[in-house]
Amino acid sequence: MTVKQLCLCLIVVFLQWPAAQSHSYAITDNSTIIYHGHHPFRDWSGISHAASGSVAVSAGNPASSSCSIQVSLESFDSGSSSRDSNMLTYTEYYLYPDVVFESEKISVSGHTVTVQGQLSFHGVTRTVTVSAEVDTTEQFSASGMFSISLSDYAVERPSLFLLPISDKIDIEFDLKGVLNENE
Repeated sequence: MTVKQLCLCLIVVFLQWPAAQSHSYAITDNSTIIYHGHHPFRDWSGISHAASGSVAVSAGNPASSSCSIQVSLESFDSGSSSRDSNMLTYTEYYLYPDVVFESEKISVSGHTVTVQGQLSFHGVTRTVTVSAEVDTTEQFSASGMFSISLSDYAVERPSLFLLPISDKIDIEFDLKGVLNENE
């Protein structure tokens, strides 16, 4: 092998090397998770900045990437302390304080990532599929939206003026992560 061929091989290896690396990110408190509830008389939202967890990104093999996200129900703020207290009562926060998502399968198409995993809420674990726009240019960010059914998680729906809230709750997320220090 000539010096020129060796240099060319090294250039190709160094150009491909970063793309094949794996990184682990810790979810930070500048992340947001927002739930949107619906009722015939009023819609409302509750926001949390207390998500925690980790994301492992395998650039060379995206299917081997994974994520684990957790948020305390107590951390959500809807702007109404009585509504927040009511939400904690109906979700039985004292028995099931956290909502947890664990990925099982990840696929990538451009900047869109589809994640299938287990969502545990109110003592019930169900499979959900979530799409997110992901950016790992400088740090980690993922944003998207999905919906759950309260009845799927055995949550009794509170009523206002004898009308129960909608069974559907929309979940919006904007997760931010920083590279784990040991990388």
